[in-house]
Amino acid sequence: MDRLGYLKDTKSAIRVGFDQAKSGGKKKAKGGKQQKKGEGAEEAKPADHCVVFIANEYPEFQRKCLEILAGFEFDEENKIKGDYVSAIRAAFDKKEGGIAMKFVAFQLKIAETAGKDAALRLESTFDEKECIE
Repeated sequence: MDRLGYLKDTKSAIRVGFDQAKSGGKKKAKGGKQQKKGEGAEEAKPADHCVVFIANEYPEFQRKCLEILAGFEFDEENKIKGDYVSAIRAAFDKKEGGIAMKFVAFQLKIAETAGKDAALRLESTFDEKECIE
């Protein structure tokens, strides 16, 4: 992902998350009615600021996913060939496997649009902290 794409995605994710947090996370009950005060639900305090965390590298399980995917071939349309699902499931227990499959699906979408090399890179091509600042 290039810097501009990263900034657009990050800006959008921050805005959406912050808007949801500002509303206090209240959800309407079934039928469109909100709970009255004192009916078991504690008032959620709306957020007025946010913190952005930046990692310098992928967590170990994500690195392992990328290494497994790198062992597979991709076709000319950057779609993966072979049974990568079984390989991922064999590498992780059931709980981690579900999280790993979500990450893998996300990376494979990146591969289709930006190419295999971009999707399977173990580090960013630019300093994310510097870019956000």
